[in-house]
Amino acid sequence: MRSSSFAAAAAQSKPAAVRFVEIDHHAPAALIEQLVNHDSVHFKGAENADELRECRLGGPMHDGTCYAMVEGDRVHCAIYVKKFYAPVSSDADLCGDVAGILGSKVAPNIAMPTSLVFYSISNITGLPGMGQRLVVNLYKHLKEHYPNAILTTLSPCRTFDKNFTAEDTARFTSLSEREKAKEVVEYLLTGRDKGVQGFHMGNGATPADVNFNAGDIERDKETGVLRFPLAMINYRYDGDSAVIAKRAEAYAEIRKILRNDKMDAGEREKVREMMLPLIGRELLQKAGMMTAELEKKVAPFESQNVIVVAISAGQQHLRM
Repeated sequence: MRSSSFAAAAAQSKPAAVRFVEIDHHAPAALIEQLVNHDSVHFKGAENADELRECRLGGPMHDGTCYAMVEGDRVHCAIYVKKFYAPVSSDADLCGDVAGILGSKVAPNIAMPTSLVFYSISNITGLPGMGQRLVVNLYKHLKEHYPNAILTTLSPCRTFDKNFTAEDTARFTSLSEREKAKEVVEYLLTGRDKGVQGFHMGNGATPADVNFNAGDIERDKETGVLRFPLAMINYRYDGDSAVIAKRAEAYAEIRKILRNDKMDAGEREKVREMMLPLIGRELLQKAGMMTAELEKKVAPFESQNVIVVAISAGQQHLRM
């Protein structure tokens, strides 16, 4: 892996006092209790230890589990992973159902998953950089134990519609899927989502698909009003570490421009042009934005490997 923010973190990902662990339903109560009510992404699903054990903390022989960075008895950061076993022939097949994940209990399953979805990450102690260190370790661990599985997130894009009025929401929901996808992609191209988008693209991930009926819920911290975010993004972590590094390096150059909170029109257009090739091929096609010229720009940021994912119904050829 070449030098990048992702690769640099990987080189420092195992300090002596902090360890990467899997927290399953048999984990010490002291660890599990720290996860209660510390889901900073989703509104429901982590209210008590029993619910966590039932719905999120299965373990390696189950379809759901949790990984964390732990120092002594302290959980610094945790991420929840759901395993899926259905065939995946395109990015559109990646899980886009938050409600389904949060509303289901973990179940025993020893089959090899075809995709692994990271649906929530929380920095419990607030220690800077701990989230990236967790993802670096998670990537290594999952590629070792599930080498043919697709690694993807199901992440909120809440800044997209945060200031929507009722009229804005009605207009957006009346659009076709292509029109909706184009609006979300155009928003991603601005780089204004420096939180979730910045975190995952900074790690080298690809915005691979957008979902409009994910069933996610959030409560406004100021008003207490519940709302349903209009868009969720699947950020895919490529199986080729060289692709991950190249994407992270490209985004690092974009981030230098984004540090200027008073960008002029020229700088905003430069960000858009630099960001375009980093959007997933299928998402660009879904939004009706792919052109022959853009095809050439996208290709260098894609893996050229073709792998075979073994599934119960046979074999699925997949370009990663």
